[in-house]
Order: sequence, then C-alpha cells, then structure tokens
Amino acid sequence: PDKVRDRFINKIVSTGRFRAYDARNSQSGVEDQTSIYVHGRILSRHQDILDRLGVRKAVTVVTLGLQIKDSRDGKLLKTATVNGIYGDGAGEGELIPRDKKLTDPVVQANLRNSYLKALDWALELAAAEIERTYRPMGIVLASGKEGVTLYGGRAHGIQPKDRFVVFRSQPI
Repeated sequence: PDKVRDRFINKIVSTGRFRAYDARNSQSGVEDQTSIYVHGRILSRHQDILDRLGVRKAVTVVTLGLQIKDSRDGKLLKTATVNGIYGDGAGEGELIPRDKKLTDPVVQANLRNSYLKALDWALELAAAEIERTYRPMGIVLASGKEGVTLYGGRAHGIQPKDRFVVFRSQPI
C-alpha cells in the first residue's frame, strides 16, 4: 500500500498543477493549504490469459475508485472510477509461449510486472481525472486584448498556454 500511495502522489504531482502531501507524514506544511482530499482505492484487479493467433497473451485490468472530498468539511465533491488496462493493445502485454506453464517462475514474474503496468496506467488516468476536474485559480490583476496579468503562477498550478475563464465581480 505504501508504494502504491507513493506512486499515486508522484502521478498527481507530475501533472505540474498540484502539490500533494501524504497524510501519514504531515510535516510538509501543504496540508494547511489544501482544499481537496483524494482517497483512492483499488476496487478490483484481474488478469485474463487469452489465445491470440496461437499465442497466449495476458490482459491485465486494475480498477481504481476515487473519492474527492472538501478538506474543510469532508463533503464529497466527486467520485470516479478508472480502469488501467495493460496487454489489450498491439505490442503490449505478456506473451506466454505454449510450452511454458503459468506456474513457471519467469512467467509468474512477467505476469506480476503486467499488474504493475496496469496499476501505473490506472494511476495515470486517475491523476488526469483530478487534473481535468480541478483547475487552478488565480486573481486577475489586469486584463486586455492580448493578455491577462494574474496573481498566481506555476506554484499555483498555472502553466504556459493555459486557457482561462475570467469573471468580473461588481458590488450590488
């Protein structure tokens, strides 16, 4: 579980839009600034050995469930399910020769590796789902025809060529 948690945190951070912290180690200072909490869980995993053109091929599926909650009040904001599939596409997946048994130690090691690849793909999809759902925000200092000046930046998850929706508030 610790390695999976670390992999998930790395995938989220690699989007360049979020800072993350591990709830087990709350010494980073990030937790005081966080607005969402993501709980991910492996819901299922399975591996099918299929016959394809006279060769056995492993197709591995790892399903992750996500719950995204407001860190202030714990309110559930969104749930999502993603499937990491490895071995279904051309050029990927473990090919098992007919003369090899599934209990062969080399075959077993390769099948375990397929689970890791499916898990990595599921984590990648989960991080992309979070990135699609929660976009960074900034404070507009000035705007014109050619550009916008914001208080925010890479430290706040804003990246070059991002598109913005700018709201103007007026007192009533």
